[in-house]
Amino acid sequence: FEPFLGIGRQIRAGSNLPLNLTCGYTNHSYGYLTDGPNTGEGDGDYPSAHYRYSKFRPPYAKPGGDVVATKAIKTLNQMASRESSN
Repeated sequence: FEPFLGIGRQIRAGSNLPLNLTCGYTNHSYGYLTDGPNTGEGDGDYPSAHYRYSKFRPPYAKPGGDVVATKAIKTLNQMASRESSN
């Protein structure tokens, strides 16, 4: 899936690592994964409008993107703690 920018921002804000680069791109796959504020009744931006007015729907319901961010933060912070203990 292609994660929304809000997911990357959550990961960067919660990670204890000094540098975090989040990215994602997909072709012919599930499409966008939205974060909580951008799921459902969006402000008319392209992906939110696209999903509201087409037969295609994001593969995961709210708060799917936030769950991905939370798990990523947990994993990155475990890595950071292992690195600092070495």
